[in-house]
This record gives sequence, structure tokens and C-alpha cells, in this order.
Amino acid sequence: MHNNSLPRWKPLLSFIAALLWTVAPSPSTAATQTDPVPGVAAHENVVAKPNQKIEIFVTAWCPYCQRLEKFLKANNVSYKRFDIEKDGPDANRRYRELGGGGVPIIKIGTQIIRGFDEAYLRTALEIK
Repeated sequence: MHNNSLPRWKPLLSFIAALLWTVAPSPSTAATQTDPVPGVAAHENVVAKPNQKIEIFVTAWCPYCQRLEKFLKANNVSYKRFDIEKDGPDANRRYRELGGGGVPIIKIGTQIIRGFDEAYLRTALEIK
């Protein structure tokens, strides 16, 4: 192997690195993106309608779940709570049917929101 073979590959490696850099999600968006789940709409389209049923799927140990419940209570939002570890197999089955993958999951009517994002929930629930 010749010592001068590496410089010939350097432009190709630089191109590949630049290409990967442009297609990889930025850290700020990666945390809020969700993987598509068949039959579940992306959360960008969620806007609660009056009297729409809200269900949350949580665990007792999750700090984001705790923040979600504190937010909903502080804003007088009615919801049904399902602890996927303590409320029995039905709660866990429903959670898995929604695609699972982490908590909290918020179901507003037929729309699904994954994770707790206060600013987004304020918009979705039309809370100022």
C-alpha cells in the first residue's frame, strides 16, 4: 500500500461526511420528532375540539409524565389517566396498540402526541 493512496480518498470521505451531516436530524429537532405509527396521525395536526376525550398513558416514575399531569391539572383540562405499569393488562394493551415506545403518550380524540412539550400542548389544547 502506498502512502499517497489516502489523499486520493480524502475528497470522497469529505463528501460522504458532508452528505451525512446534511441528512441527519439536528439535535434540537431529533428530540421532538416521532416515528410514524400506522394509523396514528403526526402530532403537528392535533387541535383539540371542545368536549374531546383526552387520555394519557404514563408511569409513576417518569418525570415528563409528572410534568404533563401537573400542566393538565393547572389548566383545568379533564383527562383519563392510564398507568401502563399499575393499571393492569388493559392499560398496557391499549398503550401497545398506540405504538408504545415511551411515555407519556397523549391521545386527544383520535390524534396521538408522543412526549411532553408544553408549548405544543398549549397550542393543541388552545390554552393561552
